[in-house]
This record gives sequence, C-alpha cells and structure tokens, in this order.
Amino acid sequence: MSYCKYMFVFQMCIAVIGCGGSSGDVDIITPEPPAPPAKNERILELWGGTGERYLQGELWLPSENYDAAHVLMVPLHWSFLRSEQSFVQEDFVEFFTRYERVFEETLDTHFQRRLQFFYLNTQFLKLIIQSGAEFDEHQQSLYKKILQNLEELWTNAEVTTYGGRVFSGGMRERLDFKLNEFAPNPEYARAIFDEEFHFLSVSADIAFITNALDLTQPVFLTEILSYASTLYAQESLLTDEGGWLFQPGVWSHYRDYRYAGNEILVPDLVEMILDDIATDSSHLHRMPLWLLSLRDAYSVQSDEYQLFDDLFGRLKWQFENHILVSATAEFQAPRMNNYSDGRNGVYRYNYATVGDNLGYGPYQNSGNLMLSWYSFLKSTKLKSDFSNMTFPLNDNILETYVGPNTTRERNPLVAWPAYFSNGFSELYVLMSQDIMAQ
Repeated sequence: MSYCKYMFVFQMCIAVIGCGGSSGDVDIITPEPPAPPAKNERILELWGGTGERYLQGELWLPSENYDAAHVLMVPLHWSFLRSEQSFVQEDFVEFFTRYERVFEETLDTHFQRRLQFFYLNTQFLKLIIQSGAEFDEHQQSLYKKILQNLEELWTNAEVTTYGGRVFSGGMRERLDFKLNEFAPNPEYARAIFDEEFHFLSVSADIAFITNALDLTQPVFLTEILSYASTLYAQESLLTDEGGWLFQPGVWSHYRDYRYAGNEILVPDLVEMILDDIATDSSHLHRMPLWLLSLRDAYSVQSDEYQLFDDLFGRLKWQFENHILVSATAEFQAPRMNNYSDGRNGVYRYNYATVGDNLGYGPYQNSGNLMLSWYSFLKSTKLKSDFSNMTFPLNDNILETYVGPNTTRERNPLVAWPAYFSNGFSELYVLMSQDIMAQ
C-alpha cells in the first residue's frame, strides 16, 4: 500500500471514530521445542543469578521501573515461548500479582515511566491470552486498572510538550496539536516521544485483550486507535529502498541531536545540525513491539493491520541495512550506527547524565542491543551475530557498549558495566536467539 493510500484511508478514519476494532481472533502461541540441553542449562543458570533475583524486587517503584520495562521484555516473551520451563513464567506471574496488590499506592506520578511500565504489564496480559490460559483475578484486576488509567490520561490529565506548552485536555488534546500544527516553536514541540508511543501501544494491547475476551470496547479506546493509525500514516517517510523513517528532521534542533554532524567525539565540539536527521537507534529499539501491538489491535483483513504490518517489515529492512553493523575481525560483536538513517555522528553531547565534553561517539549506542526489542524483528542477520558472540566480552567491546555511561542510579543487577559481565546480557543474547528462531 502506498503512502498516499495510507493517508487517504486514515484521513477518513480520523473523522470516523468507529474505524478501529478487532475481529477478536487470537493467535495462540505455539511453544518451541526444547532448547539443546547445554544451552538450556546455561539459560536457567543465568536466570537464577539474574532475572529471578531481579523480579524479587519492587521494580514498579520510580527508581526501578524505567530499566525493568526494558530488560525484562525479552525474558518475559521467552518464558511463554519455552513453556517446558514453566517456573520462569511462574516467576513473572508472581511478580505481576505482587504489583497488582500495590497498584494504587505505588502508581508513578511521572507519566512516561508509568506508561512504560504499564506496557510490560499489558504485554504480560496479552501473552496470557495468546497462551490459551484464562485470566486469574489479579490479571483481571490489572487489566481493569490500566484501562481506567488510560481513560483518565486520554482526556483529563494535564500534559506538556517541548517548549512548555500545557494541555489540560490530556493526551488527545496534545495529539490534536501535533497532528495539525506543522510549524510550532520550537519545531520539536510536535515530536512524538516515548510517553505517547507507550500510551498508544498500551491502549492497543488493552484493545486486543478486550476483544479477545469478547468485551465491549469503550468508545475512548476505539478513538485512541484511530488517532494512532492516523499518526503513523501521516508522520511516516517510506523510502524507495523499502525502509521507513518516523518524523525525520523533527528532532534536529533538540539538544540531544545538535551535534549529529560531528563524526568524531572530541572536547569542545561545536554544534553541527543535520536538518533531516532521523531518530536515534537507541530510542527506536522499542518500535518493533509497538508496531506489533498496534497491528494486533485490528483484524487481519483491515487496512490498519496492513499499515502496521507493512511498517514492521520496513523497520526490519531499515534495521538490517542502516542500523545494524555486524561483527568484524577487529570488533567481534554487533554494533549499531547511532541514528536510524545510518548516520553515525555524535549523540547527546554534554547531556545531563553524561557530563561535560562527553557524549555518545560513533557506535556508542550499541550497548542498547543487549537489552533492545530489536530481537522481535527476527532478523537473521542479528541472530547470526548473536550466535557468534562469546562471553565474557572483550575490553574493546565493553568500552564501546558502555560508552560514556550514565550517572543515573540503577539497580546493581542492571547497572552498566555490571550488566555486561554478571550474566544478564548473556541471558538476553541466548533468549533472543530462541525468539528470533521462532
């Protein structure tokens, strides 16, 4: 489907709220055959020393939920794929049961962190549905509580955007602004960022669950899906090669991107703005699952399903051809270019949690591969790179993966550089291979 056709379909959808919805069909997960004994034993050994210990913490707290939502996603999906290791799945069931019991009193007031952690929850609930299991009382309660939160955030919450503009009408009012204001000051005031991406994806998962349970989909949820499909159609750039970029150039004057034209990292860099710079490869790593969530909220025959399915395929092409850099004799591990259009200039120079005269030089977003959701693209190129990785990692790999590091306080199990040496990143690589082989 061409981009023009996308726009025709979804301009119609924005005017007709009822265009969302799903057939209610659910693809049941078919567990993979057991892994080879040696690999399986290594995964379970690593799980006991990392993931199992990590899940015993209160990872819903503001100091923990940002990292937890990232690093637990691949293990969560693996636990449903490898059902013969049911105790790993049981660890997650117990964790989300604990969270449901303290949901209200621990709700993060920071909307982005809250929604990012919600997404881990809704992915869990979606996997329960796809596994053919029935919701227990805690899972039903978690579904209802998140649904209620979405309704409040959609129209009643006070939200802001870059430049200081305040929207008292919630996410809907802010998206109306971003869909219709093409020359704001600053330009990046219309950029779609993580808070909105997670809001739309959580909503899509809740819509999937609602339809799978044969419940009536609330009007506000159908409305959110309509906005999501319109947004992705309008803000996408489909390349002639078969790739995809989202809002290229919109971030170009934002502080994180102002040095992107510098190809080396040295002290006292001067700004070198690239007006058409694409999203950085580290933030984009969530996009594979976001697209799958949005796709699965619709029936397979719908134009919306085809939109998100096509974008997913184009993202895979973009990843394999412009983001991922395979291992070489000199650097025996996969890397990423810093930007999703294949550029590899400096990112986040002088960023608050990085330090003065520091930033991410070429390839220094690559450490995010070791917790990314790019694995869900099921790239044969990445699978090959991961299968050839050996641990412990060499010093030159660690130096690139860790980069300038962050001053943000982290749980010791997922703090860098410990994450790359304590077994957690090795666990991720092994589990990802199973996911990519599915």
